[in-house]
Amino acid sequence: MTYKQLQEITEILKDIPDGERRDKAVQLMLQSAADTITEEVVTELIGKSNN
Repeated sequence: MTYKQLQEITEILKDIPDGERRDKAVQLMLQSAADTITEEVVTELIGKSNN
């Protein structure tokens, strides 16, 4: 999942009026992103932050 995709999902989740359901949706989305991250992505992100 790219940063742009995370941003888009976050914007959509903000439209959920029920705070408890919104929080659960955010938690699930973040867990999904964490589950799909690879060493390659982490290395790329670390490399970009060092520039």
